[in-house]
Amino acid sequence: YYGVIEVTSAPLAIMKIFKMNPEWIQKYPGHYSLVRLAFGVPFLMVRFVWWMPQIIDVLRMTFLVFRTTESSILQFLVGFFSLSSIALTGLQIFWSGIIVKGAIKQTDKQIQVNQIHPKKHVD
Repeated sequence: YYGVIEVTSAPLAIMKIFKMNPEWIQKYPGHYSLVRLAFGVPFLMVRFVWWMPQIIDVLRMTFLVFRTTESSILQFLVGFFSLSSIALTGLQIFWSGIIVKGAIKQTDKQIQVNQIHPKKHVD
């Protein structure tokens, strides 16, 4: 369950390599845009769209275990797991917001570039 979200780590690593080498971004802006897209879309799909319904079900089940068990050790473990899951969910929401803001900013930049240098249409 938690491992599935790591599918977005590979494009993130490539994106970080670009950021560590700003000259690559200048030299290969198209590649950098593709890497950002290859990271952002799966991130939002896996870590936000897919994550939210799953975490609600998981937390519902852990709450039932927490309420019905008589073992204080199990209550502690389930409670710790639940709090960790809630914290991770908060991070998913936070990071998703950053990605959406970045996408909006990139779209705004592209609109400005297109207004300054409009493409000629051939009829």
